[in-house]
Order: sequence, then structure tokens, then C-alpha cells
Amino acid sequence: MFDFNRSNIDHYLYLVAREYKKANRTGPEAEIIIAGGASVVMNYNFRDSTTDIDSIIRASSSMREIINRIGDENGLQTGWLNDDFRNTSSYSEKLIECSRFYKRFCNCLNIRTVSAEYLIAMKARADRTYKHDLSDIVGIINEHQEMGRDMNLSLVEDAYQKLYGEGMPVKVAERLKDIFDCRDLEELFYSMQSEEKVNRQAALKAIEQYGGEINDKNVDGFIRHFRESNFSEGTGNENKESDMIQAPHRKRGR
Repeated sequence: MFDFNRSNIDHYLYLVAREYKKANRTGPEAEIIIAGGASVVMNYNFRDSTTDIDSIIRASSSMREIINRIGDENGLQTGWLNDDFRNTSSYSEKLIECSRFYKRFCNCLNIRTVSAEYLIAMKARADRTYKHDLSDIVGIINEHQEMGRDMNLSLVEDAYQKLYGEGMPVKVAERLKDIFDCRDLEELFYSMQSEEKVNRQAALKAIEQYGGEINDKNVDGFIRHFRESNFSEGTGNENKESDMIQAPHRKRGR
């Protein structure tokens, strides 16, 4: 599975913008809002890479074909840049107005990203124990504190309300409060990373045995089962991990 980092994300977005401009000479303006792990990678230093780019694509119909073609030409996986997260609980139409300008490529493609309290709110909403959601939250808070940038629970709660039109669940708010109150966020970050890795491996083991029965609603139960069955690290399946736990993979529309 290909890993995207800040440098190659910019490179592939440039390639998309260049081809989009060629295909839309009379009206080339387009916008992509990037969220999820890619937005973490693009805005923060604690996480090096992600395996795909979750986005909101606002462009002419030619954009999807161009994205697919750039992926094919550069050996990227199907759905390397996709908008599948629109179908998840963490999506909100408000993300567009809450995003921030990142870069403009080829004088036609504006890239915006979701960051700070809105990204934390998204991660808290998703709350997947086998992904990077909790460690990303800790990393974002820690980096804001280290840089002296304002970040607190009240800001996140307000962002959650704005994005989803409802208050944050009590258990989620309590978990975030514990994170904000933590005196050693760096230690907590590495602890969360380790926990998420074990959970991904347990989920992978569950998928190997139960296949299509696993989904986002029941995966935590399967994870608990395999962890209680003394499932341990070192299975050799680390490189398969999270991608196999998603909903059935997107297919390209050509």
C-alpha cells in the first residue's frame, strides 16, 4: 500500500491540477477540501503518512477521470484521492466553510484542509479504535500546546456543534477532557499508537475469519473478542492493517 506524505501529496495534487487545467481551458477553477489523515499529515509534524486522501471534490465532471489517470500513471492504488468519507458519520456539509486555504496549484486548483478543532471534532465523531483517530487527537492537541497555539475543550465542543448540529456525546467529551488534562501528552500519544496497532491486528484477524460480517458497527466487539483470546502482535500482517477494515473498497467511475 502506497504511503502519502506532505511532499508527495503536493506533487500529485500538482499533477492533477496541471491535467485539469488542460482539460478545462475555458473554466478551469476547481476546489478540493482535504480531511482525515491526509489533513493531519499536511498540517502537523507528528504524523508522517497516510494511505489515501479523503476529500470533498468541487470541480467539473472531468476531475474524477483525471484523478484516476494520474493514479494509473503513477502506480497509486484505486481511490487514492476519493470522497468516500461523505458516507461516514464524520462528514458534514459545514466542513467546506470550516476549512482553511492550503495552496493553489497551476492557477486553477484551490486546496483547502480541515485542521485544528474541526479536525479533532471529526476524529472524535469517528472514534475508531483500530484507526489513528485517538492518537491523531492527542498529537494535534500536543502540537498546538508545544507551539503555543490556542486549543481547548470548549473550542472542540463548539466545532462539533457547528459541524453536526448537536452537542458532543458525554462519553466523548469526558475522553477529550482527560486528554486535555493529561500532563504528558507525548507519552499518551505513543501509548495510543500502540493500542491502535494491536486493535488493527485484532481486527485483521477477525476479518480473516469472518470476512464480510465485519463492519464499523460491530468491529469493536470482534476486536475485544480476539484481544481477550490472547491475540498478540507480531502476526506479520501489519502492512495490511487498516485498509482491510474499511467498507468494501470504492470502484472507479470512468
